[in-house]
Amino acid sequence: GELTLHWMLQTKERDGKFIPVNHKLTQGLIGKRVMLIPAGAEGAYDKVKTLDDLKATGKVAGLGKGWFDVGVWNESGLKVVEKDGEWQQLYRMIAAKDRGVDYFPRGANEIAAEAKANPQLAIEPKLLLVYPRDFTFYLSKSSASLKPVIEAALAQAEKSGLQSKLMAEYFGPSIEALHIDKRVVINLKNPTNN
Repeated sequence: GELTLHWMLQTKERDGKFIPVNHKLTQGLIGKRVMLIPAGAEGAYDKVKTLDDLKATGKVAGLGKGWFDVGVWNESGLKVVEKDGEWQQLYRMIAAKDRGVDYFPRGANEIAAEAKANPQLAIEPKLLLVYPRDFTFYLSKSSASLKPVIEAALAQAEKSGLQSKLMAEYFGPSIEALHIDKRVVINLKNPTNN
């Protein structure tokens, strides 16, 4: 209850615990996942065109303990290791190539900055792992009265083009560099209980 508003990935659990503000904040970018991999390992995914192909590689994703994505990877039949504690250690684990983690799937809006900050890693160049989910604002229960005002403001920002303008300003160059529209799309499954 100390925070009034926080943005998080939308889940049923959070919808019950907090007051959800019904608006997709990243226009679905967070559910468009691109893999951070060890530099030089790009060829390991050259033949991957389907979910079954990705499963057949035996590659293991690294994710934070309890993250929503863990359920997506499990539901989709992909191997995953959950990192308890400091999830940022996944960068070093992947770069080491001997820690049982092969890639770190990141949202299209997150990956460019993370790749830049971790030059020992590379952005896998051709795959896009997609599941329908987005960030949303959540209000504390004591601030529930703000919900209609914030929803109306966000709807107006979307309608007027302001949201798209801000997305282009802050994420545009990094999204364009990913060539999302040219990537092989692999649709993943949302967990049935979330």
